Amino acid sequence: TNSIGRGDIDLGRKLMVNFFHSLARTETKPSAVMFGNEGVRLVCEGSAVLDDLMLLEEAGVMIRACGTCLSELGITEDVRIGGVGSMDEIPSF
Repeated sequence: TNSIGRGDIDLGRKLMVNFFHSLARTETKPSAVMFGNEGVRLVCEGSAVLDDLMLLEEAGVMIRACGTCLSELGITEDVRIGGVGSMDEIPSF
């Protein structure tokens, strides 16, 4: 998703921004982040977390967005960071 938790959507989005801000600045980072469903919006034009995702990618974190999700939402052309991935890639993360 593009927010954290259920309930107030604005609060959930703020929490997601805070999460990626913190993650981009931690010493130990994940090897990859795969975005699915509405979460693919986070790698697209206008996302509030693009700068943090760029920091993660520069640190060697693989960023992938679900191609099916992007297509279904009609936003494939809006991707600004990372690559388009598929479910086949998830086991290799």
